[in-house]
Amino acid sequence: MSCLNGWCPNLISRYQLGREAYKKAQVIVGIQTARNFPDGILYTVPPRSATFIDASNLRGRMNPQEQMN
Repeated sequence: MSCLNGWCPNLISRYQLGREAYKKAQVIVGIQTARNFPDGILYTVPPRSATFIDASNLRGRMNPQEQMN
């Protein structure tokens, strides 16, 4: 049975979640202040080379009227 069908907050669990969140936030702040990434944290990937196909192979699809005759 909960307090007023769950309308009252559970103070113990709220306190524990708040402490955990505060500790995680402090770790994040420490990482952000001590960061030393001279080259950045992103690796740029070169673009893929484009390959082109010969359009003469697609000639039959270009004009369907010629195929029907």
